[in-house]
Amino acid sequence: MGLANTVALLTGSYCAVRAVTAIKAGATAACGRWLLAGAGTGAAYVVIKMTEYVHLFMAGYTLRSSTFYFFYFFMTFFHLMHVVLGMIVLIVVASRCRRGHYLGDTARGVGAVESGASYWYMMKPPLRIRQLGQAAVLRRALLEQAVQLFAFDGFLLQKQISRHPQPLPMLLH
Repeated sequence: MGLANTVALLTGSYCAVRAVTAIKAGATAACGRWLLAGAGTGAAYVVIKMTEYVHLFMAGYTLRSSTFYFFYFFMTFFHLMHVVLGMIVLIVVASRCRRGHYLGDTARGVGAVESGASYWYMMKPPLRIRQLGQAAVLRRALLEQAVQLFAFDGFLLQKQISRHPQPLPMLLH
């Protein structure tokens, strides 16, 4: 499930970068579609994460099971809420693109889409998108997110294995 979550979020980052490229080219309809696709990958992440939580709760793991599970649930739920807020941001900006709010005001549209995309893949200020080329932005965003997600998932899996010699049922599927 961790790999599926990672792929969903990396795909969402790709969609966000494509949306920035589209708005810069004046293609507001395409920008809106890319933003909605990014939000869709966020929805996939939410479904997968909720399924994971159900498996863990059914296996008897809760916030009170151990310090590890307390922090696991706390941190992953906080990240889940970040993804949900990012989906809302992408949907709002996509809606504004589709309604024509950014037609004729390229600077405002680019700023809005860059800000939404920056929140989605957790880059620092949107100005960095302007300073780097599209390919460099995509590579950097995907690399940063992959490192964060794999490091966190690897840490959790390592802790899981060291504390519980038998893998959880969800890891067997």
